[in-house]
Amino acid sequence: MGTVNKLPGVSGGLVALLTGFYIEMINSLKKINFKIIPLIFRLKISKINKNYNGLFLFIILSGIVISYFTTSKLLDLLFNRYELFVWSAFFD
Repeated sequence: MGTVNKLPGVSGGLVALLTGFYIEMINSLKKINFKIIPLIFRLKISKINKNYNGLFLFIILSGIVISYFTTSKLLDLLFNRYELFVWSAFFD
């Protein structure tokens, strides 16, 4: 999702929908409330995972953050070396 968010004209939500985890992600995000904050500070990982689908959300968030920044570096490199080819790939 992070990689796709960097590309023009494509949404990360669309990728989540196409790969099949959109519904689970939305349902997990709807469960989050202020009661999770003390659990995070007390490092009650098992309760977070049980009540809020914490492992799933952690994996999704980690993937988004890592891929977002690695894609940024890759696109910077490609734009510096092959600017015309990169733009032609987006506008083809």
